[in-house]
Amino acid sequence: MVPIFQKISALLCVFILAGSVAHGEEEPAREPSNPKEIPGQSAPEKAPDKDIFLLKNGDRMQGTFESLADHQIHFQGVSLDEIALGDLTLEFADIVQVQFRAENTFDFPNKKKLVGVAKISGDTITVQTKEREERLPRSDLVSITKGSISELDLWSGGASVGLTKNSGNSNELQLLVLAHLVREGEKVRFRTNYRNDLSKTNGLDTVKNQRLDSRVDLLIRDRLYLSPAMLDYYSDEFQNIDWRLSPGAGAGYEIVQNKKAEWDANLALVYQETHYVSVFGTQSPQENAVALKFQTHFKLAFNSYVTLHGDYSLTADLEDTQDITQHSLVKLKVDMSRHLDLNLAFVWDRVGDPQANAQGVVPKKDDFKISFGAGVHF
Repeated sequence: MVPIFQKISALLCVFILAGSVAHGEEEPAREPSNPKEIPGQSAPEKAPDKDIFLLKNGDRMQGTFESLADHQIHFQGVSLDEIALGDLTLEFADIVQVQFRAENTFDFPNKKKLVGVAKISGDTITVQTKEREERLPRSDLVSITKGSISELDLWSGGASVGLTKNSGNSNELQLLVLAHLVREGEKVRFRTNYRNDLSKTNGLDTVKNQRLDSRVDLLIRDRLYLSPAMLDYYSDEFQNIDWRLSPGAGAGYEIVQNKKAEWDANLALVYQETHYVSVFGTQSPQENAVALKFQTHFKLAFNSYVTLHGDYSLTADLEDTQDITQHSLVKLKVDMSRHLDLNLAFVWDRVGDPQANAQGVVPKKDDFKISFGAGVHF
């Protein structure tokens, strides 16, 4: 198995580098432009040295912006006579105007990030980046991060472990490991998901499978993207699949993208190479096929702590209509702290045309798993 994982690791590295080079994605601009004046005030001779906040009740506050998240804006306040007021928090809905003195990172739906100097006035936010000025609805703003972003800021990920141990008349161990890694750039995006499911009863394996799927996306319009590099790996000893490797390419569309929900769909053409653990009679131990693969992913945020994630994929052999492989993972995640979470996961795998092993036993088509676990994320 080691050579297979080495090949997969090498292919993933090539995919990410090729996607970034081909699309010419650059790190967001770091040089701020001069901010414009707030309407109703005289134009300053130079850029302000403090961020300015105008409230609904007419009060004017100033200070150093720190962050905007969960509908609250945080800043280090300074009085008009230059006395430090410490950490201050305001409800974003109570602010009618903001003039930022320096560049920050503004997050919008559809994974759009703008880096520049901005002003918020009424229902509009205007961001002056290095290349252009963009005007967007204030209601679309998801969050604001102080300063510009680096390549490291584009990456996120996490891993969780569900573990069950029984002992006594029956010794049983069940383990489910889930992990993901995501890069969300304005033009180039990378996703990879990993699953390892293992069960032992009285020292004997009863479940043993692994799944890895990776994809590089190039966003060509607001919601339309190409997937020039895709790679799936699957292994399931009790489905008589030693390993299956499926590289391919396709395209997709982001159906819903807002602060509460995400939903996208992807269609690809893939090449499948399958090696079986053992075969019955004259059956070939290896099969190759060209297949169509459909994928969809959704994310629903009930609030800032509880989210529901779902993935579904269907792969259909273009020559064998019975050979349809399906996979589904639904996970409810509850954030307990900044980096820790609890989750409940449901996993379903279906092999439409399982192959008999050397003893002539045909595996069942469906496998189900429900797991409760804890994880970390960043």
